[in-house]
Amino acid sequence: MNCALIIAGPCSAETEQQVISTAKALASIGVKYFRAGLWKPRTQPGLFEGVGEIGLQWLRRVKIETGMAVGTEVANAEHTRLAVAAGLDFVWIGARTTTNPFAVQEIADVLKNNKEITVLVKNPMNPDVNLWIGAIKRFQQAGVQRIIAVHRGFSTYNSQFSTLNSQFNQGIIFASSKDKVRDLYHSLRRLGVKVAQIHSDLENAERTQTLLNFKNKAKLLVILKTLKFWILRFQVGTQKKAVCLLHKRVKILTGIFLWKKQ
Repeated sequence: MNCALIIAGPCSAETEQQVISTAKALASIGVKYFRAGLWKPRTQPGLFEGVGEIGLQWLRRVKIETGMAVGTEVANAEHTRLAVAAGLDFVWIGARTTTNPFAVQEIADVLKNNKEITVLVKNPMNPDVNLWIGAIKRFQQAGVQRIIAVHRGFSTYNSQFSTLNSQFNQGIIFASSKDKVRDLYHSLRRLGVKVAQIHSDLENAERTQTLLNFKNKAKLLVILKTLKFWILRFQVGTQKKAVCLLHKRVKILTGIFLWKKQ
C-alpha cells in the first residue's frame, strides 16, 4: 500500500438519511471504506448508546448503493453475530473492549475461522501493550486471517508512549482547525518532537511554507486528525509516498468542505 488507508464516516449513526448522505459524499471523493458506530459504550447510563441493530440495514444500503466496504464497532458476541449476519466487511474492537479478555474471547469465538471479515483491534485506553497484543492473539488463535492493529492513542504518556521520541524527531499534524490539535501539538512538543500544524485556519502560503520546511525528511511522523477520521500514525520513508499521502488528504478534505458548504 503506497498511500494511507482512509476509513471515514460518522462517529455515531443517528438517522438513515445522515448515514446514506454522508456515505455518498465520501464515495464521490474516492473513499472506499465507510464506518459508523451503531452501539456506543457510554461511561454513564441514560445517555445515547447508539441506534443498535436497525443501523445494520443502513450500512447494507450503503454497501449496495456505493460499493463501499462497511463496518461498525462490536463489543460483545451478540453485536458480532448481528454484524456477520448483515454482511459487514469489517468490525473493530473498541479501546474499552480490548481491556476485557472475556469479551474479546467471546467475539473471537463468534468469528472462529472466518476468513472474510476484517477485525481492527484498537489499543486499550491505558498504555498496556501486552493487553493489546493479547487481544490480537485471541483473534489469531480463532483463525481470523484479516487483523489490523489500530493505535488510537493512550490516555497517559509514560515510558512506552515516549518511544515516539526515539523513532521520530519531527512531524506534521493535519486537521480541520487549530482547536482540534492544540492538546496533541503540545503533548508532542513535550516529548521533544519538532512538530508543525496544517489546518484550515492557515493561509495557503503558510501551509505551503510548512510543507517546504519538511521537504525530503526521511523520518517523519505524519498525523491526520479530523472529526470524521480516525487518527493514523505512520512513518513516511520516501518523498514520493509523502506526496501521494498529502495529495489524497487534500482531495478528501476539499470534498468534505464543499459538501458541508452546500
